[in-house]
Amino acid sequence: MMWDGAFGALLAGMIVAASLKGVTEMLLRTVGPVANYRRKPVAFPGGLVVPFGAVLGPILVGALGGIHVDEPGRVGAYLLVIVGFGFAGFIDDMLGGHAQSGFSGHFGALSQGSFTTGVVKVFLGGAVSLGAVELLAMAPVGIRDLMDAAVVALSANLINLLDRRPGRAIKGFLLGFAALSMWFWMKDGKAGLARMLSPAGSALGAAIAFFPADLGETAMLGDTGSNALGGALGYCLLQMTVGWRTSALIVLVWLTLASERMSFGKVIEDNRVLRFIDRLGREKE
Repeated sequence: MMWDGAFGALLAGMIVAASLKGVTEMLLRTVGPVANYRRKPVAFPGGLVVPFGAVLGPILVGALGGIHVDEPGRVGAYLLVIVGFGFAGFIDDMLGGHAQSGFSGHFGALSQGSFTTGVVKVFLGGAVSLGAVELLAMAPVGIRDLMDAAVVALSANLINLLDRRPGRAIKGFLLGFAALSMWFWMKDGKAGLARMLSPAGSALGAAIAFFPADLGETAMLGDTGSNALGGALGYCLLQMTVGWRTSALIVLVWLTLASERMSFGKVIEDNRVLRFIDRLGREKE
């Protein structure tokens, strides 16, 4: 039954996102498209369909009795992460500017009295992450909870940092999701993978449904979609053992600090393998 729920969540997330994609894209183009990095008009933020699919997927499957969990807070934590990070990203998409970037840029502006949407996203993302961890732990806040909350928040930030070219953020999410799936499969077999996918498989389904529009440059993922996908990845990391969660946090902190000093885009362009993966399926520049 758990495996059926996992597959159902993935399929439902894909169907919801695919069903909404055409309507959302049409509405956004009517309201006014934005120009992407090649000055091509795209529906923005088309990635709105991603959190919708990721949230409505498990709700629909759950309503049909397809998702049964032994921990009441697990689905609640997942939904909180998707809604919270999707909303934080939507605020940044609608009201944010490009004058500042990175933690240093946003907090530097704050120190000078300028309150940016990036700062709002940091605080809201932190609160959402801690809330999700507490739903899972059902215990008073401790150092371990703060570390786990940082895993979720930094995962969302990392996928968001990749959203600079069509398909790049979703490819990063898919690669991360594939690596985690392999870990759960090797650790607990089918049961471990099913536990991860139920309910997080809906985020995978939503990402797959939106992927062609993102690569084809008809719609832009935006912070709304990339934050939600990154949050979903962070939620999956929380299902790992303590040692692996700590290792993940170290890597995420290192990547976040590195992003303040260098451009991930340049790193990708300078590496033959990463450049090939990045440009795969995308129109030639």
